[in-house]
Amino acid sequence: MKKFIVVLIAGLISISAFAAESTPVVGQVDNSYEGILQLYVKLGQKVKKGQILFGMDTNLLKILVIKAKNKLNYTKTIYLRNKKLYEKSHSVSKEALEELKFKYINALADYKTAKINVQDCYYYAPFDGTVTKIIYGNGSGVGSGDEVIDITASIRTN
Repeated sequence: MKKFIVVLIAGLISISAFAAESTPVVGQVDNSYEGILQLYVKLGQKVKKGQILFGMDTNLLKILVIKAKNKLNYTKTIYLRNKKLYEKSHSVSKEALEELKFKYINALADYKTAKINVQDCYYYAPFDGTVTKIIYGNGSGVGSGDEVIDITASIRTN
């Protein structure tokens, strides 16, 4: 019976040691926009979930905001002018007015989306970990969808 208890205890010790092991998990952080890379972390640096890793300085997105605003102003002017004509003399059909309203609403949505995209040019750590790989250096031109940073974290397997 003593031999069985010793074997059982030895087995439990090895199981608990196995359960305390950790498995590395690697998360790749890719960018969504092309532009000039601005790194905020260094290789080997420990990061916390939500910490800023890098940003993209992109004049293209700023240009898209200007274009979307111009389109919004144009479609709004056309819609409001035709709305007045419809209300005064019905010289514009209701269907044409609805089409202009639809274009105006879409232009407004495009403008708001463009503004959000300019604000979303920063990328954050998805979890606590260590920066284990930096693909591009600070100031590099990076394409849309390119991997920029790897973060590795140890996850306990128990």
